[in-house]
Amino acid sequence: MRKLLRVFKPFRVYKSYKFFFWSFSEKKLFLKSLFWLTFAKIAIPIFSFKRLQPYLGQVSEEVIFLPKPDQVLKNRQVRVAILRASSVLPFHSQCLVTAICARRLLRDLGCSPRLYLGVAKDKNKKEFQESAGPGLMAHAWVKLGNEWTVGKSETDFTVVKIFA
Repeated sequence: MRKLLRVFKPFRVYKSYKFFFWSFSEKKLFLKSLFWLTFAKIAIPIFSFKRLQPYLGQVSEEVIFLPKPDQVLKNRQVRVAILRASSVLPFHSQCLVTAICARRLLRDLGCSPRLYLGVAKDKNKKEFQESAGPGLMAHAWVKLGNEWTVGKSETDFTVVKIFA
């Protein structure tokens, strides 16, 4: 056990040490993303989708626009903050969790992101699933204009709902 602590302790100290070199806005985004990732991870299994909809936004249609240069910078800062926070948290952050977090952070920064929910056929289905019919995969992602924030995927998903 002591050997394991020796191996992992310097890594944790190094990661926490880097926190002090970030700017105030990076620290603030990191702490907010920790909160929203944890909130979404706890809220999704507990509450119904109807109760979570206010955190997702209003249902809208797809509108493609070019974000302003300062919004592109905010988008990249949010993406980095979510990646940093999800690497520190003890649980895995799925796509819907990170999408809710990214939408809330970008909304707080004055941007107008779009949260997409989509489905696709699962081509890599296991043997025991083949008799159940076509498998489906669900995915959530956030875009600001034409730039991705979180949830970029190589699979083409059919968009089911868009939240603005």
